[in-house]
Amino acid sequence: MVNTGRRDREGNQVRKLQVVHHYNRYMGGVDRNDEMIANYISVRKSMKWTKKVAFHFIEEAVLNAYLLNKKSDNRKRHLKFKLDTISALLSAGGTDIAAPTAGDRLSGRYFPEVIPPTPMKQNPQKRCVVCTRNKRRKESRYQCKDCPERPGLCAAPCFQIFHTQANY
Repeated sequence: MVNTGRRDREGNQVRKLQVVHHYNRYMGGVDRNDEMIANYISVRKSMKWTKKVAFHFIEEAVLNAYLLNKKSDNRKRHLKFKLDTISALLSAGGTDIAAPTAGDRLSGRYFPEVIPPTPMKQNPQKRCVVCTRNKRRKESRYQCKDCPERPGLCAAPCFQIFHTQANY
């Protein structure tokens, strides 16, 4: 037990465990580290815990690299350093993501987008290609922004079906 230098209401010395005293005394570096990571955090609430842990380790590595780089009199801010690091890692990968053509609809990356409003309609819709083929008439507010013909598709499961099965 260690004296804290304070007294309680009755005038007795307030004491705490040695372990707690050491923890409080040396906790500052970890707090600063967590504070710097929290400024530009990339982990989201809905992400699986395994991905959160992996991203946290990446964040720690980038922060440690930033702190080492900062010691060499580099005046770059943390965000700028992080963005430059990401750009360097992406360019080192050497993969070029090109816009898909109609022929490789089953092999590219695709993302849905909300159909933009027109002067006549504030919330326009298109017929879902998959639902129409299955003799169901269903309209959707979403389309594939990466496909050349921009087909209307339901967000789930039609979007995935359209981009994974060859008969659509």
